[in-house]
Amino acid sequence: MKKLAYYTLGCKANQYETEAIANEFLKHNFIVVNFSEGADIYLINTCTVTNRADYKSRYIIRKVINYKRINPAVKIIVTGCYTQKDYNLLKEWPEIDYFFHNNEKSHIVSYVLQNNKKIPQKFPLPLSFTRFDELSTDYFTKHTRAFVKIQDGCNYNCAYCIVPLVRGPCRSRCPHNIITQVKRLSENGYKEIVLTGINLGSYRYKLHNYYLLDLIRDISGIESVEQIRISSIEHKFVTDEFIYFLRDNDKICHHFHIPLQTGSNELLKSMRRNYSKEQFKWTIDKIKSAMPDSALGFDVIVGLPGETDKLFAESINFISQIQPAYLHIFPYSQRKGTSAYNLKNQINGKIKSKRIQKLKALNSKFVECFKQEVISKKIILRSILEERRNGYWTGVSDHYLRIYYKSKKAKKGQLLKFISIEKFKDGILVRRSDSN
Repeated sequence: MKKLAYYTLGCKANQYETEAIANEFLKHNFIVVNFSEGADIYLINTCTVTNRADYKSRYIIRKVINYKRINPAVKIIVTGCYTQKDYNLLKEWPEIDYFFHNNEKSHIVSYVLQNNKKIPQKFPLPLSFTRFDELSTDYFTKHTRAFVKIQDGCNYNCAYCIVPLVRGPCRSRCPHNIITQVKRLSENGYKEIVLTGINLGSYRYKLHNYYLLDLIRDISGIESVEQIRISSIEHKFVTDEFIYFLRDNDKICHHFHIPLQTGSNELLKSMRRNYSKEQFKWTIDKIKSAMPDSALGFDVIVGLPGETDKLFAESINFISQIQPAYLHIFPYSQRKGTSAYNLKNQINGKIKSKRIQKLKALNSKFVECFKQEVISKKIILRSILEERRNGYWTGVSDHYLRIYYKSKKAKKGQLLKFISIEKFKDGILVRRSDSN
């Protein structure tokens, strides 16, 4: 049997795509091996959201090229957002056998099995991507929860973001295909479905005027689906109807990951985020009012062009005011082709680092505070048991807290309810709830 090794950089959409491609190879009698092992084919799904992601993408590609120098029979497949952006550079690397742009990943396996090379003269512009590239899988090699990609691309024009330039405009997946896949996944034992996309909230299947909430409603109606998690979603899509449906449906995780980016109105405007911090807070307050136990996480970018000490302090104060459960913190990275790339008042790297450390310290307090709240209020946590670590079963709960559970009878993949006991390691020590 031939061997496949793969490496994914970047977002959950990328992770889903790679798993779907790998699953298709499995159907053709391949086996998946670790990336460090000898493989016949290496698949690299790249990312370009930051300069660091570009560097890591090139590093992994060079690493595989070194494997090929030892074994010239090795085949190398490169795809993803960095490949889309810097294809003219990468196509000059003779060791790479196959290049696929971001809207043809569904064709990778069939093409590779029939052809020795794929090095096109040029890639199409992502603005021409109008069709959702249908990729499905009923098995995940590295996950106990099932990611399901329902949407691709973004119509936003945020000044700092390169994603629309490499992913193209919004495209939404046919709901019939999604529902069919979710049913297969749940029949195969996956207890939790994670809906993901590039701009998830913009999901809209135009043929039927069918929106994200319609899809969630239909998925929650599948009896064998036990838990649904929504990945990152812009606050403008979290409407009253959306909030109340999630509140009243016990299958859906009370976990919202919402991009804030900055707590400064001046920077929100200059980065073309099209909302104010007051509007953002209004949405957060509505979520907290309807679901007081919710885990609310925010993306924050540090060092946006023009971020003075005063504006950073304003952002810190605003974030402290709305008290998230956690933050995902990123340094701003200049991306050529975006309008922010040429803006004046770019922030020095050392200043960014100091601000990041300050925000990380604040984030540690948020995380500990949320843990304590969950423990003191005896909030029931639901979690899939993902793996055993030093005698404890562990997994990420529906409130985005890692649980640790001591049991000899539990089994991997079980979805159970827990009551918190105390803070433990990077999460919470739990016992099984009587309500299971």
